[in-house]
Amino acid sequence: MIAKMKKLTFLVYYKEYEQFLERLRELGVVHIFTKSQGVAENQELQNRIRLAGRYAAAIKFLQGLNVVADKHEGEAKSGEKALELLTELQNKQQQLAHKRQALEKEIASLEPWGDFEAENIERVIDNLTEHYPQYDYVIINDGSTDDTRKICARRHFNFMDLPVNTGLSGAIKSGMRYANYYGYDYVLQLDGDGQHDPRYIESMIREMEETDCDIVIGSRFKTERKPVNSRMIGSQIITAAIWLTTGGKYIGDVTSGMRLFNKKMIKRFGYDIHYSPEPDTLAYLLNCGIKIREVQVKMYERTTGASYLDFRGSVWYMMKMMFSILLFQWFRKRR
Repeated sequence: MIAKMKKLTFLVYYKEYEQFLERLRELGVVHIFTKSQGVAENQELQNRIRLAGRYAAAIKFLQGLNVVADKHEGEAKSGEKALELLTELQNKQQQLAHKRQALEKEIASLEPWGDFEAENIERVIDNLTEHYPQYDYVIINDGSTDDTRKICARRHFNFMDLPVNTGLSGAIKSGMRYANYYGYDYVLQLDGDGQHDPRYIESMIREMEETDCDIVIGSRFKTERKPVNSRMIGSQIITAAIWLTTGGKYIGDVTSGMRLFNKKMIKRFGYDIHYSPEPDTLAYLLNCGIKIREVQVKMYERTTGASYLDFRGSVWYMMKMMFSILLFQWFRKRR
């Protein structure tokens, strides 16, 4: 019920008003004044009423959580003791919340593979559908933690929503199986960060048809030199490792995410567990007799979002690639 005393209004949570007043008297923190005594003007009384409400809420909260054991039942009847116990619980809750936030921060530092930045995806798809309507597309939302799914649903984009993050390989396999199911002849891997320009799709298809190759890579370094920086030095090392282990076959842009696959590669990348869109797979494919070509393209800097590879991640990535190219690929079955 709601009781009003001039300008003072307070909410009574007990079913019976008289029981509430009796509890306040038992706590000894308030004396009930009549309306004529000017409750609203008595600041001290208002403070006591607020304190009484806190005491009563503390007791009710503790009783609801079964925190008050039998041996403390007498103590809990005291409003001050109840408030003290509640404060202690709240402090413990805050400590647990801080620990949880620290853990979430640690987990979040391992950014999901294939995670489309929500700020980019609309721009990418709008550009594709407006200027290149002859191409079909499907967005692979690989368990992203941003608003990609909401945006895709709101904009009625064509997308596959994977329930969990499967990694880059899992996302690529999902797209390849989609393409195979619907009978597509070509699949273009296009990153969702806006770095790849769809205007090069036509030249990549032309290259595949003219050379009868299996994979065409949109390369930044087909006719241009690699810039000198730590990232490109790592790329050059991988290129050298591929050249060394494939009998002199050269791939300039081994980390390019813009790749065109023919029907044979659609099936292999979609259903073979050993295929992944990484440089070590390119080395393995070259040794299997797969034809890979490059077409010069221009890539743009991302406007939002960040790469999932920081310095430590880049070092670990390089170690894995070198181990796989120089050693592990020789134990893989050739087909």
